Amino acid sequence: MSIWHYPLAVVLWLSFTACNAASPSHAPNVVAGKTFTYCFNPGWRPYDYADNGQHQGIFGDYLHLLSKRLDITVVAHPTDTWTDALEAIKRGECDFLVGAVKTTDREQYLDFTAPYFEMVHVLIAKPDRPFIGTLSSLSGKMISGPKSGAIMQWIARDYPSIQHHYVETAKEAMATITEGRVYAHVTPLDALVSEYGWMLRDLKIIGKLDYPYPISIAVRKGVPDLREAFDTAIVSLSHEERSEISKRWTTFTLVEEIDYTRLWLLLGVSVLLLTSFAFWNRRLRQEVSKRMVVERQLLERTASLSEALEFNESMLLNTPVPMGIYAEGGQCILANEAYTQFVGATQEQLLAQNFYEIPSWKTTSLLGDCLTALKLQTFQQREAHVITSFGKDVWFEYRILPRHLKGQVHLLIQFLDLTERKAQQLELERRVVARTAELATAKAEAESANAVKTRFMANVSHEMRTPMNGILGFADIGKRKIGKASDDVVSGYFDKILDSGRRLNKLTESLLSLAQDAVDEQSEIKDKDLVMFEPESLAIQAITLMEATAASRQQKIILENTSTNPMLLGDESRLRQVLEHLLSNALRYSPEQTIVTITIQDAPAFAAPPKMIFIKVIDQGCGIPPKELNAIFEPFYESSRTATGAGGTGLGLALSKSIIQRHKGTMTASNRPEGGSIFEVTLPLLTEV
Repeated sequence: MSIWHYPLAVVLWLSFTACNAASPSHAPNVVAGKTFTYCFNPGWRPYDYADNGQHQGIFGDYLHLLSKRLDITVVAHPTDTWTDALEAIKRGECDFLVGAVKTTDREQYLDFTAPYFEMVHVLIAKPDRPFIGTLSSLSGKMISGPKSGAIMQWIARDYPSIQHHYVETAKEAMATITEGRVYAHVTPLDALVSEYGWMLRDLKIIGKLDYPYPISIAVRKGVPDLREAFDTAIVSLSHEERSEISKRWTTFTLVEEIDYTRLWLLLGVSVLLLTSFAFWNRRLRQEVSKRMVVERQLLERTASLSEALEFNESMLLNTPVPMGIYAEGGQCILANEAYTQFVGATQEQLLAQNFYEIPSWKTTSLLGDCLTALKLQTFQQREAHVITSFGKDVWFEYRILPRHLKGQVHLLIQFLDLTERKAQQLELERRVVARTAELATAKAEAESANAVKTRFMANVSHEMRTPMNGILGFADIGKRKIGKASDDVVSGYFDKILDSGRRLNKLTESLLSLAQDAVDEQSEIKDKDLVMFEPESLAIQAITLMEATAASRQQKIILENTSTNPMLLGDESRLRQVLEHLLSNALRYSPEQTIVTITIQDAPAFAAPPKMIFIKVIDQGCGIPPKELNAIFEPFYESSRTATGAGGTGLGLALSKSIIQRHKGTMTASNRPEGGSIFEVTLPLLTEV
């Protein structure tokens, strides 16, 4: 201790003695009069250190006060380091440690009293370093601290991403900071002046650690009476006694070396005691001012951090982005209004949840990513689709951010609602699939139509070639037989020539009709062709024309009329042509000795529109493949079940449907369950066509 400290030390010692004289002893009788050995760290200013072999510091003053109160004798056992002190008490060389922090590993061999003192730790660094809010800001950086202190163990446990460097002395710590080997150094606030006072011009406090650091007396297991006695004595300490010790070590500078210049100066003016006290008071005020500056900086920083926390909390609660904060154990501790609306719940319902127990989190990647974020302390992001516990179906992207709050790991989870976007995407995909299917169908129909045209050209060529060959062949034969064959033979040749001509003429008329129908497809039926007639009369005319064909195949045509015999207005000859063609196909593609039925029915009263007549031609033939039910009405098309390679031209149904459509009616085809096909024609009644 510097000689400058003696006058104040005398005053403080007298005050301390008087205080102790006035305080009653609370020492239990069980330890009174006994002697105990204690270990301490001789190099930890201003808490524990040795000066000329004497135990000094805050902890020493507390021990002196407590031992007097307990009426016990304590014998110091100094060690080189704090680690040596811990090992010495393990070996039984000491009964207790005068100042220690309770940790899990130490509780295995030590019993701890109630705390009698609490330290505050700060971070010091170069003056150009910025202030920090939390230790997480130092991720990836290196900090230094006392090797055997519990504070560094806690930081290593809670912030594994921070690198650590251990030092033994303040000079070593200063060197690591100024040389740039570490970003900052961890030190108790009370040690700033005593340990770093001569270096404070080159240092700055950049942050305060939120770790409580209570100091207790640690008694070796096996001496429980001593621990209980110390607890009793600690409880009896008055506020004035504690303040006295605190002022003694935290309001003035402890000088490590003797200043001989000041010593000679003091000897020269020793007679001026009042001047000495005045000079000392001036120095004391300087140290107090310095201490107040540090405390003001800490208070300002604490206020700034509080404002920042309040601002951040306000932003989190009011942001439109759904957010929630979950503790490491899975409990929801905060949920903003956007989060409640997103999942369809109340804040109370969300705060009652634990993510380990949420079914939708278990069945998706959410729970697994939360556990990964907790374990690896890394950011997690993914999309998910769930039905929430509150019945809402949502698509979303979640982002999981590990954060430390009050020394504990928490998860900040943000949700980005993708429900509407996903619905639009799914609808777009559905439309693309549907459009692709339509295009594929159109392509197939186009290819089919092209194939039909090719077959049509082949059929037309064949159909025209066959009668033409008959005409040319029999004409040539007849010419050569003139005068050589009888008139009956030559007449037979002419009959065959006429038959082939008629076939060729019929084919030509079908082609011309098709061409004319294509030209008139968008035109109306001409007024001069419109007549009034009954559907039954139309059907009887068509049946009469086809009876001979049916008789040749031992087939029957039956008419079933259940209508009220309404009147139709239309081109009777063209409509009869439709029924003739439908009957011809029905007879042609039905087996012999079968029945073809024509039915005439009124539209049901509830039909829309009701003023329609239904005419059906029903056969017992081979039917139509389902995929061809629409295609058979296309020009040039012939069903795969009836195609022979040299059959019809595929014009009849196309012409028939065109005629019905120009009468504002419809024609459809279907199959009977028991076999055969049904062609249904609908026509309007007494309607302008």
